[in-house]
Amino acid sequence: MYSPKISEDLVPQLYRRAKDRKIPMTRLVDGMIRTALATNNLPENKSNETPLSFYIRESEPPRVA
Repeated sequence: MYSPKISEDLVPQLYRRAKDRKIPMTRLVDGMIRTALATNNLPENKSNETPLSFYIRESEPPRVA
């Protein structure tokens, strides 16, 4: 399973927000992503050099054992 890395500078901010809400940071991030996807509130990718494109990659082909 693909597990994206969160930028190091975001971790403390997310940690504090999750602590304030008394929920795990993973649940906070999951909820933020789900809300952004459901409302289509995502950054626009206007060029191939945006930070967003750095983190998006094509699905990996299944591994053959």
